[in-house]
Amino acid sequence: MKKVISSIIILMLIFLSVISIPQQTKALSSSEMKSKLDQLRQSDIWGDGKFYDRYYYGWTCYAFANELASQIFGSSHYDNPWGWEDKGADLSDLCIGDVVTYRESTSPSGEHAFIVTNLKGDTIYITESNFLERNINHWEHRTMSKNDLYAKGILCVWHYKDSHVQTLEEKIEITPINLGDDFVAQIVPKDATNLAIECTGTTSGSNIYLQNRDENSNAQKWRFQRQSDGSYGIINIQTGLGMDIYGSGDANYENVQGWLGGQGGDKQSWFICDYNGGYRLVPRSSKNRDKNLDIDTVIEAGRNIQLYNIYNDSNPNQTFKIEFNTFKPQGEIQNLGSNFTARICAKENTNLVATETGKTNGSQISMKNLDENSEAQKWYFERNSNGSYKIKNLESNLYLDIYNSGNINGEQVQIWSGGSGEKQSWYIYSYNGGYRLVPESSSTDLRAFDIIGNVKNGSNVQIYECTNNTNNSQTLDIQKITEYTLGDINEDGQVNSRDAKLALQYYVGKTKLTENQKLAGDVNKDGEINSRDAKLILQYYVGK
Repeated sequence: MKKVISSIIILMLIFLSVISIPQQTKALSSSEMKSKLDQLRQSDIWGDGKFYDRYYYGWTCYAFANELASQIFGSSHYDNPWGWEDKGADLSDLCIGDVVTYRESTSPSGEHAFIVTNLKGDTIYITESNFLERNINHWEHRTMSKNDLYAKGILCVWHYKDSHVQTLEEKIEITPINLGDDFVAQIVPKDATNLAIECTGTTSGSNIYLQNRDENSNAQKWRFQRQSDGSYGIINIQTGLGMDIYGSGDANYENVQGWLGGQGGDKQSWFICDYNGGYRLVPRSSKNRDKNLDIDTVIEAGRNIQLYNIYNDSNPNQTFKIEFNTFKPQGEIQNLGSNFTARICAKENTNLVATETGKTNGSQISMKNLDENSEAQKWYFERNSNGSYKIKNLESNLYLDIYNSGNINGEQVQIWSGGSGEKQSWYIYSYNGGYRLVPESSSTDLRAFDIIGNVKNGSNVQIYECTNNTNNSQTLDIQKITEYTLGDINEDGQVNSRDAKLALQYYVGKTKLTENQKLAGDVNKDGEINSRDAKLILQYYVGK
């Protein structure tokens, strides 16, 4: 019997010793830690912005941090110290889930506590509850650098020994956004729109960084060209360098730089994704789509642009706005006369002339070397009532026109029949010592007749937006060849029966007319001079 009682006592002692020792929680993986934090963030008790009314020795912040730790690990250091260690003021091995207490002058007690919910280099992401803010839970609404924390004075860091998660790196599913096929924009931090991403270097490897915003600076303007997979090549307007990543394109802290090329490669192709009320830019080279365009540490002028992983849904350092170009060049609409014939030349080289390359609808306009006898290089300008011009080619009798909408960068300038509508109506603006041709279809007056690439023989013409006041690709010289009055074939300053007689004589082959007289005689602009034109001249002469 004694042996039985002794055995029972031993078993009871063993049982009591077992239940008195807290069971150690296994180490958490990055994905498990993220899952737990996400669940707590969205819960009714611990969620972001929720009211917290528990105290521990008068410290709401301390109670909140420790109870969050208990939710994550099943243990907090003040109610069950087994598995925890006090690291003093040592931040070298700081991890997600650590509870930190430090001196805080704004706190009633002069001290404050928080739990670490993410880390990025030396930046600590803080989740806290503060009595001064009516005990409201704040999830990662504040960051603090390790140096700032050291300067304040750390009281202690409680660290759960078996969990060493220092970064929440997870594969992020992304849905690319289509903002347009070809446009110019500034890239600005959503929370600091007075800043913009800039590239001023002119050689491959030039650094890209954050600078005070200048809406007129081409170094801060980027051309976005959409590719077949939905990503964008992003090319700096001033330097022609593409936004590129030094290194693998899939590792934290890799530098973002300018590189010749601009698109096509994985490190120069960027997906734009909705994020945190703005956008994040994800390189194609990021295998898990979890690396992003990122501002190093603090959002301020001079900070470097790098690559870094995404670890929550509200990181301001990775949240950008894409501000479309709103630059309007200086210049006023010009009246160069009601009817005249002219060549459209590049101001930079007036021997290069806008030329129709075919006589059918859709034929491309290209810049060609001057040929004074070429009708394909001569254009008849007729002013509309709103101040714009319809511009007809003398060889094809087709009008200067734009393929497609007439309001998107890169659309082809061509010839087409008709002579009416916004895509065939062009305003002449003064610009850069010459002129710009702006289609009425450009709703913002930004896009204009634009020579693609360098101004040289064979360069095709498109419409493209203007980004500064000295763009030679959009600066034209309109060289008048003739000026005339419709119907005044004999050029005596009057329209009368003598002009009608000349029209009929030309029609039946009894007289010849100069090029200028032919333009004046084709009153109905059908490309011919005949009895119909003679009739119109007589009707005009008698007031009908």
